[in-house]
Amino acid sequence: MPKDQSALRVTDPGELSALIERIVALPASEKSDHIGADLSTETAFVVRTLERSYELILRYLNQAEITRNADGVDMALHLLNAANTGVSGLLLLQHGYPFQASMLLRHIIEVVGLVQASCMDEQNWEDFHGQSGKANYQQLLKVAATVVPAIREIHGRMSNYSQHISPLQGSLPLAEKIGNKTLVSVAAYAGPALASECSKVAKWLCATTCQLEIAVERLTYEFAGTPRYWRKEQEDGRVRFAFDPESRAWKEMTQVVDAEIS
Repeated sequence: MPKDQSALRVTDPGELSALIERIVALPASEKSDHIGADLSTETAFVVRTLERSYELILRYLNQAEITRNADGVDMALHLLNAANTGVSGLLLLQHGYPFQASMLLRHIIEVVGLVQASCMDEQNWEDFHGQSGKANYQQLLKVAATVVPAIREIHGRMSNYSQHISPLQGSLPLAEKIGNKTLVSVAAYAGPALASECSKVAKWLCATTCQLEIAVERLTYEFAGTPRYWRKEQEDGRVRFAFDPESRAWKEMTQVVDAEIS
């Protein structure tokens, strides 16, 4: 943990947002020719969620007093790493590696589950460190799912699709027969399957980065300006946070991913 808080500062969080846009902005012609699918809607959604996540994390790190809130800073750094993973997943996807991109998404969901559960009960964070980082992610996700829908389902999709070795991976369309020749694609899926798989994983990426933004907003709520996903309420004299499934931002995500998480 850095003792000098200035080591965590950036001069302008907007600079990082602009950098993300440059990183993920492949020319439209390259996307169309290489993948065969238009991912512009999904890409725009992912970029927006990552931009806001980066902005809130950096705002939090720049204002949090490390000596007083070391756990919060540690959580923020885990979320920052997860946001970097989101950028990596988008880059892999845009270059035609949907299977490999999906392998990264499970990491993001597990970080989200850890932070959400820890915000609900600090004991979860203490247990995480007490177990040398070997957390029971299924239990953490179960706790997180009591306030935020779909998180366990997304995690399950990632696990079944790519994280664990399964017969599915031996039947992926990596080769395409044309006439009497079999063309093998070393880098990615072959033929029309590439567009289909990229489109599917792009929607999963939208759902995952949305979950990341939700966790970031919960941790950094006091610095979030107008919240998009959470309401702060009083219950029996105590402050509680309630996720709003009717929020405009959540509904936008469900429309983008359509049936992929239903």
